[in-house]
Amino acid sequence: MNPLAFLAPYKLWIEIAALMALIGGGVIAGHKFLSYEQQIGYDRAEAIYTKQLAEAQAAAMKREAELKAQVGTALKGAQDREIVIQKSATAAASAAGSLRATLDGVRAGVPSATVQALRDATTTLSTVFGDCADRYRSVAEKADRHASDVRTLSEAWPK
Repeated sequence: MNPLAFLAPYKLWIEIAALMALIGGGVIAGHKFLSYEQQIGYDRAEAIYTKQLAEAQAAAMKREAELKAQVGTALKGAQDREIVIQKSATAAASAAGSLRATLDGVRAGVPSATVQALRDATTTLSTVFGDCADRYRSVAEKADRHASDVRTLSEAWPK
């Protein structure tokens, strides 16, 4: 006798259970396979994204370095121009001082006892000339600094 003969009345149910287990196993295996395929696609997309992100970051860092170099060059140029402006202002002050000394010498040479009007005119001329020279030098220095600032901003501006 067959040792499994007692299961004969349940044969249909056992076959259905076996078929269901087979179908369930197939569904699970299919799900696992599709999940694996999706993970491969996700990993590929992530690798592409990571590569593009690294390239974009490298490009941004390169552009930032270029802009910093451009600003540095503009600032160096501004410093050089400031030195030239300072030297020009000093030279203008020296020239004005020399002219003022000359006028003072002329004023001192005029005999004070002879012509009062000449003495007053020379004094006034010397004072006015000194004030004008100081004012002109100050305005020229400010104009040079302003032009330097404009040039610095233009050179530092991203192109």
